[in-house]
Amino acid sequence: MMVMAVGRRLAGYLGRLAFSLKKRLQRFAPIVRPLWRPLRLVLRFLLAPILSFWRLQGPTVLIVNAPPDKILFMLARNIKPNMRRLHLDTLYTQGRRYHIQHDKDGFSMMTTSKVIWHYRRRTSSTAVMRVTMTPLDDTSTRLILRPHIRIGYLLSSFLLPIFMISMLVYLPWSPWVVLLLSVALVVLSLLTHRFNAALEANEMAYFIERILEEFLTQEMKPLAGKTPDIVYDDSDFAAAWERFYAEQRRRTS
Repeated sequence: MMVMAVGRRLAGYLGRLAFSLKKRLQRFAPIVRPLWRPLRLVLRFLLAPILSFWRLQGPTVLIVNAPPDKILFMLARNIKPNMRRLHLDTLYTQGRRYHIQHDKDGFSMMTTSKVIWHYRRRTSSTAVMRVTMTPLDDTSTRLILRPHIRIGYLLSSFLLPIFMISMLVYLPWSPWVVLLLSVALVVLSLLTHRFNAALEANEMAYFIERILEEFLTQEMKPLAGKTPDIVYDDSDFAAAWERFYAEQRRRTS
């Protein structure tokens, strides 16, 4: 009973605090509202490079002729190699394994591989493939693949540059040289980590396309209307060839 009373009192206090903050912020609404649009544009401009670095590539759309449950079943069945599916052995080179976590909108995928110098250890995943599944009808589903780098892996890219910079600052070199070397170390570390994450993202995208290749919709572009350059009848081929040969001789003569 005492815990419930304390909880109700705390909830009431937080409610009154939120109400008072809302009242105070409403006083600044006429000042902030005209500045909100340009401020949002500035924030979008500043965050665009960070978001483009975090997103490994643009979204990829796949149309699969299967319901979402069947797609998840096929992917989950092939996250590890199997003797019955030796034609998929290229998906598991260097001990690569795939991990799938289902949610309400689709699933998230990560991948790891075997550490060469340690038998029982595996690498940590560097990228996350976020897949959104949207049923189009009872037999087809649209998949949208959005890979991005993991935040923890991105932050780990600063560890080695910080360690090296902590030693560079004590060297009797010009400050400009130290600054250039520090920037180069940070940039190289960021690019290396991003390329590793992009490689894993490509591996996961290839895994999804390879497992679902029998159910992917491939749109065939129709040919244009009948033109003199397209021969539909075998009997017209000889005449078309003679006409082409005559035109070439006339141009060269």
